[in-house]
Amino acid sequence: MLKILELVRSYSVPIRDDRISKLITWYVEALQNAIDIIWDNIEWRYCFPELVRRGGKLITNMGLKMRIPIIPRDRAFKKRLREELMKGNPYASHWVDAVIRTAYSIVESWRKRYLRGRARKVKPRIRRRFARCKTTLMKIDYQAKTIRITLKQGEYLSISWRSTWFEHRVRG
Repeated sequence: MLKILELVRSYSVPIRDDRISKLITWYVEALQNAIDIIWDNIEWRYCFPELVRRGGKLITNMGLKMRIPIIPRDRAFKKRLREELMKGNPYASHWVDAVIRTAYSIVESWRKRYLRGRARKVKPRIRRRFARCKTTLMKIDYQAKTIRITLKQGEYLSISWRSTWFEHRVRG
């Protein structure tokens, strides 16, 4: 069996620009809105203990009945979710796709912890301000040592790095 490893790089970039602050504020609000919509459409099913006969005795495989969350993953739901988030979107549409992907990641992570008994039946909340940028929203120029991030159509933020320090140049 062939396994492919993917290298994922994540950078925390200090940028002091009013447009980035507004983008992050919008991103966090849209992300919480997406989580709220997904949460409201979760279907809860019961899973009952399974009785198995071993050595002449009945043994249960699971202790108690448990409510299992089923996260909506069908294409029609995702399309409605995207349309709902696009209503208040002042940025490039790829930012909405990044919000949806991050929201599903957060809800699925909560689901795994819930099924293992490490999380309560409480909707996940965003506590920290962040924005996850898709690769389709950025262009990296290794010769010029710059990263260009698309904010809106025709509006970009260019970040250049010199050794360990980041300078930022704004183009728009």
